[in-house]
Amino acid sequence: MASQNQKFGFGNEVFGVPLEESINVAESLISVPSDSPDDFIHYGRIPLLVGKCGSYLKEKGLKVEGIFRVAGASRRVKELQYIFSTPPEYGRKLNWDGYTVHDAASLIRRYLNNLPEPLVPLNLYEEFREPQKKIAKDLRNALKEYRQLIDKLPQAQRQLLYYLLDILSMFADNSKDNLMPARNLAAIFQPSILSHPDHDLTPEEYALSQAVVELLIEYSKRLLPDV
Repeated sequence: MASQNQKFGFGNEVFGVPLEESINVAESLISVPSDSPDDFIHYGRIPLLVGKCGSYLKEKGLKVEGIFRVAGASRRVKELQYIFSTPPEYGRKLNWDGYTVHDAASLIRRYLNNLPEPLVPLNLYEEFREPQKKIAKDLRNALKEYRQLIDKLPQAQRQLLYYLLDILSMFADNSKDNLMPARNLAAIFQPSILSHPDHDLTPEEYALSQAVVELLIEYSKRLLPDV
């Protein structure tokens, strides 16, 4: 089957390639303020596309109803995919005039859904689901297990998952305005974060994986690393 890049005539350096390869082509540094004014600590690398779209969404989209659920315009999303796939800038100097937050949100979803493998690799799939099964009995220990499991992820996947959980928790915190609580966001992002081809058509397995992603979003502040 032809990839989306091939169908649209794009290069295949950013979309539809392993995460580490995509980051090596076009990266964005995750930064947080340090104790010194005008200084930042860099503690991770994520795809440039995700960082650029994420910054725009945090600035303009936190309170927009249906964010990530409402699709952007197909033509504009295709244009953005072309821009973020084209050297030498790969979208680094993109001006968002003429595009909407729904376009940016759709592009993030498209990028994640085109990764060859979910952010949680298939060899860790079942391990990631185990703590959720006993969450009602011991939430604190389950969160401890999730911190340990996230540490087991490959570096690229771990840093991108941290970024996504951080940003998705911001949207969940504004769900009174955007109507996208953690449960709704989990339904959208579960396939690209925690899924298995053997379980895609099994409702109870799908629901368990979705509950895991909902938990990760809801308790992200207790799972993210201290910087």
